[in-house]
Amino acid sequence: MITKFLENLSLNLDSLELKSKPRSVFDQFCAIIEKDYGILLTEEKRFLVETRFRRRQTELGIGTTDEYLARDMASTTEMRQAVEMLTTHKTEWFREIVHFQWLKSELLRLKDKQEMIHIWSAACSSGPEVYSILFLALQLGISFERIRILGTDLSRQVLAKAKMLHRTPEFASEVKKLEKRWPGTRPELDREIHKAILQSIKWREFNLISSELSPNVKFDVIFLRNVLIYFDRPTVVSVCEKISNHLKPEGHLILGLSETLHGEAPILKTNGNNIYFKHNKRASKISAPVEVAAAPRIKVVSEPVVAPAPDKRVMVVDDSLSIRKILGSVIADIPKSKVCGESGSWKESLALFKSLRPDLVTLDMKLEDGTAIDFLKEARKDPHFRDAKFVMITEISKTEGNLVFEALSMGVSHYLQKPKASEIADFRGQLEELFLSLLSNPKESSLIKAAPKKISSGDLPKGPFGLIAIGSSTGGTEVVKRLLGLIRKESPPIMVVQHMPETFTGLFAKRIEKETGRPTHELTESMVLENGHAYVANGGSHMVLRRRGDQLLAECRDSAPVNRFRPSISVLFDSIVKAG
Repeated sequence: MITKFLENLSLNLDSLELKSKPRSVFDQFCAIIEKDYGILLTEEKRFLVETRFRRRQTELGIGTTDEYLARDMASTTEMRQAVEMLTTHKTEWFREIVHFQWLKSELLRLKDKQEMIHIWSAACSSGPEVYSILFLALQLGISFERIRILGTDLSRQVLAKAKMLHRTPEFASEVKKLEKRWPGTRPELDREIHKAILQSIKWREFNLISSELSPNVKFDVIFLRNVLIYFDRPTVVSVCEKISNHLKPEGHLILGLSETLHGEAPILKTNGNNIYFKHNKRASKISAPVEVAAAPRIKVVSEPVVAPAPDKRVMVVDDSLSIRKILGSVIADIPKSKVCGESGSWKESLALFKSLRPDLVTLDMKLEDGTAIDFLKEARKDPHFRDAKFVMITEISKTEGNLVFEALSMGVSHYLQKPKASEIADFRGQLEELFLSLLSNPKESSLIKAAPKKISSGDLPKGPFGLIAIGSSTGGTEVVKRLLGLIRKESPPIMVVQHMPETFTGLFAKRIEKETGRPTHELTESMVLENGHAYVANGGSHMVLRRRGDQLLAECRDSAPVNRFRPSISVLFDSIVKAG
């Protein structure tokens, strides 16, 4: 892999006249990276890589990026260092819990088959994904003798870290969590894990573009998550089709939640949540008729026929034809669901709603002849309104934000901002995850219904310090507001992470304060927490807790999104654990 890269780069560099070149050496480098590794360096990513190169140049005392590439890429060691700078090799334990919930049921199914289980983590990064899979299997009573896990990555340096992860305090912390769910004693657990690391896990350097496995190597499950974002669409499809050739007939391919295939790989069919199964395209052969002797008559007892569950019906209300097409294609990828009607007019949509009785309605705020509020006011009068679910998908300014909150108070359960062109792929992933959740859970339990009285400090669990932390995804704004109204005013400080666009978190904080009477602040800078006050994370930054002597501080962090979210609930809760 590296040798081929060096040869290609050498050929390009030899033909360059640096004083009159039409493209910089860095441009040439980017072209080779795209060809040999499939990594498409957009302007944003090019800036990131150049920044990393400049850091390396400083370490080596070299003047410019082009000089660094031209003078030092002839070194295999330095070339490998350059490849390491292309991607961010970081992941987390049990990342995307929805995938591990599915894997649990799949492992139990495979366990019952009494066959060897094979799983491939095809972009394993620093290793937590591989060990998370192993821990889940051991927890389910699958012996290390029954499972084999292959962990591969582009980076040799990262693979070295993955192999040694089991010797770190981070690994010991995860084992301690596993111990609570382990049926045996600690020595049994340690022995099983040690044997599994030696015998069940294999590591291999692997380039998704150019490396190959033996055609006979087949897997029950392949994880290929959070790496396709580096590729253009043709490369995404090519890699997925190549990888799917190593799936067993009933095997599954799992992509990152923001990496949805849009029907571009016919061999792969979605199970939802970006979990795909291998589809056998071969139609069953029709045999020629064969003459047989007449069979004796037998009495036939008819069994009651159970009708298959009807498809979930989704109605799309949006004045943008392009958005209607995006929504329609996402819905088409979700099993047992279909678009039953669409319109850009609230009056026409109201008539469709009454006649079609959809399970789910997506709503744009601004429509051809009014707003979604007009639609909701009239639709609420129809008896079917309480059986349907409504999602607001709109592009709206901060000054109009209260319309969104009004819609949420009228029965809309979720709100998403329309994406920019560069955000379409991530937007599709969010939509599929949200639609699957809503369509598969017709009856949602209410936290508020279970709260019969005001919640006082004495009702709250005891901890090392007085604090209430609340995390809520896109559908939780009304629940959070009502919950804060139930907590008595003399409560400890309350920290709230609500997954919401940056333009609306300030409005959300004001709405909470107005309707609950509780002093509520949008966190835009470091603040000392006060009893009785609530603090809402700004939509563009993480919120973390820090201790300073006897004081508790809420602080903003501009670090990368976690599982697509910034602010992230996990980041807040992790900081609370560390502060304790």
